[in-house]
Amino acid sequence: MNNFQASIVLLFSLIGGCKTSQPGEEYYLLDPSQFNKRIINEKIFTTVDGLLKIYYLDPKAETFPKITTKLDNYEGYKWKGELIAEQLPNSSTIESERIIMYVEAINNKWVVSELRKSVRCKKGHGHTVWGVNPCK
Repeated sequence: MNNFQASIVLLFSLIGGCKTSQPGEEYYLLDPSQFNKRIINEKIFTTVDGLLKIYYLDPKAETFPKITTKLDNYEGYKWKGELIAEQLPNSSTIESERIIMYVEAINNKWVVSELRKSVRCKKGHGHTVWGVNPCK
């Protein structure tokens, strides 16, 4: 491994990695620790849908994207939530952003174990499947 490759590996280990589950399904793996600190007082009655919106939306923003969410219970008190934001007010190149959150109820509190982020570009601005490359 040369110095450049070692630098890339170190960078991804610090800020999160890029993983692929299937072709066209690339995502950044984000660190959920800061968000877990932010939601420490969110009780179980806050829904997973609500957690996704707390994570993604800036309450101080003047305009908001169109948001859709989808939830899947995958094991007992564990949930997979997906948020898709479209019609982004400040982007001329990104068609939509996707956040996938794996969350678990532990001691009547939510704990996020994994956060993933990917984007789709508008036609003519790059990839039109979920991916991590910047839109042009």
